[in-house]
Amino acid sequence: MLSWNRRTKWIVGLAAIAAYFALAEWSARSFVDLTPKGEVVIQLFRPFEVHGNVAFSNHAGTDRLLAFADDEEAGDAGSSPVVIYENNKALGPAHSSYADIRDQGMGRFSFWRRFGLVFTASDNSDPNTNGRYYWAVLPNPSVDMPPRGKVVIRLVPPFEMHGNVAVSNSYAANKLRDFADDENVRFDSRSPVVIYENNVRLGPAHNTYEIIRDYGTGRFTFWRSSGFVFTASDNSDPNTNGRSYWAVLPQ
Repeated sequence: MLSWNRRTKWIVGLAAIAAYFALAEWSARSFVDLTPKGEVVIQLFRPFEVHGNVAFSNHAGTDRLLAFADDEEAGDAGSSPVVIYENNKALGPAHSSYADIRDQGMGRFSFWRRFGLVFTASDNSDPNTNGRYYWAVLPNPSVDMPPRGKVVIRLVPPFEMHGNVAVSNSYAANKLRDFADDENVRFDSRSPVVIYENNVRLGPAHNTYEIIRDYGTGRFTFWRSSGFVFTASDNSDPNTNGRSYWAVLPQ
């Protein structure tokens, strides 16, 4: 039988301390911080008001982002830099119409001055019960400064990928549609719209799909019906390479 003397107490105490530090070390190594990075990062807390698969978040915590929201009454759709994250993955396309958010979902969202953050989960599940975390993020300007232009629209993943070719045809692109090349007109190259990767201009522009696919390295085009078709500067996947992409109508 174990004698509960002073020496035994010391042994048990030391074992408990060792177990505590072992557990703390394991917790530190196994912990995954899902908080995205940005100048302003606001966690969106439940409960969300849900209509079908569409969630609304308009609580007081997002008031500090209202200056960066799209103004739906002024037809200002496409200028907000705010991004919604699900855990540590950016949702999108951003600047989607309510009809697209409701009917297509899969992460589409908008941030409106009046209605707040309107979004869907990446798989159209209920964000109140799917166990994931949601965040509203204003990107860090020192890392993620938008380029300058008359109209600047952030192209938000997920992008539809075909090999190394990315396609972005979000609702936000409608604001620039009148400035797009018409693919039904041979050799049309009138579009002044430029794509930026972070703060570096991509190009050449006005390429055929085959040239974009075969040569890549930043080649792109902007077509009226297909939207933005482009490659990253190093042919990496723009969904996962950590860079920001912008469509810019120069001043």
